[in-house]
Amino acid sequence: MKQDEIIKNIFQTDSMSGRMVIFFSFAINTDVLHSGMQELYFIHKLPLKIITALDEIKENAVSEYYMCSAFRRKCFLVPFIVLKDKYEFPSISKDIHEASGYERKIATFFGLKPIGNPDSRPLILHENWPEDKFPLRKDFTGKRDQK
Repeated sequence: MKQDEIIKNIFQTDSMSGRMVIFFSFAINTDVLHSGMQELYFIHKLPLKIITALDEIKENAVSEYYMCSAFRRKCFLVPFIVLKDKYEFPSISKDIHEASGYERKIATFFGLKPIGNPDSRPLILHENWPEDKFPLRKDFTGKRDQK
């Protein structure tokens, strides 16, 4: 199901009954990430709750998940992008400012570069931390390189 179909189904329903919380997760291409997130955030007024990444080493890919919420509808929309053999992704922080910290976290801990994020400083790692070590990647061992 595409993003516009999911949104149409959510907002056409009068109410979602019970205490059930619904998650809609769907893949989007990186070339429409910016416009898709703008639509969710500005047009449908769905606040961004978190952006996180998942190292899927078996597929040689990293997925990024963008969670937006529609609390009155008791649902979360989670569009995601898959970066296969890439180490950069388009930043959405120029329009959705709260994305900046999440993008910096992904850059610091996964080594993925948010293209267009105006703040490229690492997040919370010590100043002596090696620039090529990313602690949330599955191939990170925590061992120092032997010389």
